[in-house]
Amino acid sequence: MTGYEALDLTELANAPASLLQDPDTLEIGATTRFGLPFRLGTGGDPERVFLAVTPDSSARLGVSASAEWIIFAHALVDTDLFEGRDLGRTAADYEIVYDDGAVVSLPIRERFEIAASPRDRFDRPIPLDWGQSPFLAIPELEHVTPHRTHGRFDHAGGRAKEVLDPSTKLPYTLPYRWYLWPWRNPRPDAAIAGIRFSSLGPTVLVAGVTLGHLDEDPFERTTNRDVLITLPFGATNHDIEKLDVSVDRGTASFPYWVVTDEAALAEAPVTPAWGQSWDSESPRVAHVRLTGTPSATVTVRFDGDLVGAANWGELVEHGAIAGAGAGFRIVNEARTWVRTTVVDADSGEPIPCRVHFRSKDGVSYPPHGHPPHINGELATFAFDLGGDVRLGNKSYAYIDGTCEGWLPVGPVTVELAQGFEYDPRRVDLEIVQGQATLELALQRFSRIRDRGYVSGDTHGHFVSARGAQFEGAGEGLDIVNLQRTQGGELFTVTEEVRTGPLTGSAGSPIVFVGQENRTGMFGHVNLLGVRTPVMPISTGGPDESEIGTGLETTLSRWADETRAQGGITVLAHFPVPNGEAATLIATKRIDAIEMIAYDDYNVREYYRYLNDGYQVPIVGGSDKMTADVPLGIVRTYAGGMPGTEVDYFSWLAAVQRGDTFASSGPLVVLEVEGARPGSVLTGVDLARVNVRVDVSSVFTLDHLEIVGRDGVLASVDLDGRRSAEEEFVLPLPRDTWICARAFASGVTAGRHHDVYTRRVAAHTSPVYVSGGVEYAIRDADTQRYMATLIDGAMDHIRHVARRFWPGHVGHRHGREDHLAYLLEPFEEARDIVRRRLDQWS
Repeated sequence: MTGYEALDLTELANAPASLLQDPDTLEIGATTRFGLPFRLGTGGDPERVFLAVTPDSSARLGVSASAEWIIFAHALVDTDLFEGRDLGRTAADYEIVYDDGAVVSLPIRERFEIAASPRDRFDRPIPLDWGQSPFLAIPELEHVTPHRTHGRFDHAGGRAKEVLDPSTKLPYTLPYRWYLWPWRNPRPDAAIAGIRFSSLGPTVLVAGVTLGHLDEDPFERTTNRDVLITLPFGATNHDIEKLDVSVDRGTASFPYWVVTDEAALAEAPVTPAWGQSWDSESPRVAHVRLTGTPSATVTVRFDGDLVGAANWGELVEHGAIAGAGAGFRIVNEARTWVRTTVVDADSGEPIPCRVHFRSKDGVSYPPHGHPPHINGELATFAFDLGGDVRLGNKSYAYIDGTCEGWLPVGPVTVELAQGFEYDPRRVDLEIVQGQATLELALQRFSRIRDRGYVSGDTHGHFVSARGAQFEGAGEGLDIVNLQRTQGGELFTVTEEVRTGPLTGSAGSPIVFVGQENRTGMFGHVNLLGVRTPVMPISTGGPDESEIGTGLETTLSRWADETRAQGGITVLAHFPVPNGEAATLIATKRIDAIEMIAYDDYNVREYYRYLNDGYQVPIVGGSDKMTADVPLGIVRTYAGGMPGTEVDYFSWLAAVQRGDTFASSGPLVVLEVEGARPGSVLTGVDLARVNVRVDVSSVFTLDHLEIVGRDGVLASVDLDGRRSAEEEFVLPLPRDTWICARAFASGVTAGRHHDVYTRRVAAHTSPVYVSGGVEYAIRDADTQRYMATLIDGAMDHIRHVARRFWPGHVGHRHGREDHLAYLLEPFEEARDIVRRRLDQWS
């Protein structure tokens, strides 16, 4: 341990470890604390482990060396502070005796240089030793980062705090025993003959003494610095969990990859503030925040192997160190606390949005109260992380229009976004020393509300109701449906169930806590607008309900209860799990199908049912279950809403009418013969059908399509435009449904950077067109498909599902014949499909 020397107190040891609580857990002998060497007691005789200086006694330790510093590891055996004794009393006197006979007396005061060693005080309601450490000494507890991906369950929170708290461990163990008090020797060149320890009342335990021979504070006093570490080899984004940076005489944060400049990397149009994909494997630069003493060593390991090391003092002096291994560079030394306001460009009023700040070196500077990297760039599934979102390699903080925090002096890039109706922005600016304020503006791009469309997310999880209002406002949503749900023995937002919509201040969305009820085989349904919980929330066993549980009900029964309450049922993330979809659609129990991502399979399944004459609206939902999915990244626009005030149940009614489009970016208004989606047109001249589509987008657009029963009816290449008004006169060979769909080229290659890399697209619900007196199209292939799906579901119930309970069971439905209860909706659907097949034949 270069520069420090641990002294041996063996000859003075006179006290057993049993003077302290839980002596079996004490670390005894040669060790390190904060990278400094100590000998904390001595082994051998269990009755002679530490030096105990009892009342009115003393002991002398021979030294025979000079020192810049002396660090004492000591503690009081107990204290009477908790009985009313004044703090600051002199508990002991340490005398430094020099070779020349000079003596320096060091008064050791309780709660200044020393304090009582922590112990459980079972008769007290709070841990009184906690928060009672000395003002001038530090507990021996070292702050270390936990492993990033695994460890004890009770250490899981440490990955969010970036430091382990040993007091949270169960069973509880004392976090530390000793206090380390550094004393700066005013005569560093003079030889020290010895140290005399005297008690002035309480029993003092001295566990160790270490001499410091370096002209540095043994415990760093400078705050951390931003350090860039360049690896000499390629690494992927997921490799961040393999990277470890440590400082032996200081502290290090978790490392994160820096945010690279998308303008230099992009091969396709990039939309600011909507994230950025991870670049392919390449030499990577990581950012870490470090501090330490000048003698400290910074060590970099990758997957356990040493990659590089640097002396912290040299790095601070020169600013950078390069070598055959990892390279080190200190950046962003100057910073200033800035209060930022984001306003609507037209009104000048603060506007909710999400923001991302970074330095020219790619180091994130989030507003105070937000982490720089959401959940450590690792998986975030099923974590309740509110107020932030990650898109690709960028983390964004939701704000109400104002925020504050540190920003580096010099070039700073800011990214801002608010949903699909404001132009997202990237702003490159210069922060000057002493700057205290910053104002930025967002320009509204679209006013889709003026055309009667109200936006809503049908599907959100793992956010509180108030959090959903806050984040939904930042994404420009009018309505957020937050779903109570179940996964095994996990029940989410149970405490948030309400009897009506949660409203807030102007500009914040309405939040309604409904349910997503689940089965692994038959599917998931979103129950919107329910006032009374529809039970059970999940059924049929794992992954959805508890292990070993049976099939208690079906999606159809949940839909019946929802309708009885005046709510609507949406088939979640259609078409999977694909078990009961045909039954729900045939019996008209489903009010809409939900698209959480545009995929050819999803769309083909939707068209399958449209081709058989079923009139089912399409809606969009984010299915937010992770911190790398923003609310409303796929959303529903429901039209025909009267006035300017948003009403939740009017929005549900608009969804049922079918004047909707699902969108992950483009805004699409479709009119067929002047009628909006959901309309049924009869007596139409099929030789000349007028179709009009208005499309606009904050993302650049690639192409627009009109589709129907016979495939793509018309297509327009939009060549990177952001808006278009297109009119078509289409000859239709037969009765059909007509939808519009639009695809973007913006963001990067037409895909978002959320965890699902969803396509940026929009799809309307159909307008139903007939040249006769009624709209009644049929498709035998669809009918046979539905019949097979229904038969398969019934076979599963009869022969596979866990449906036998021991003893007599009183089911929630109250009927004796449980099998009949389960099968009835499927039998009803089978009869409907068979009749349609017979009519077709």
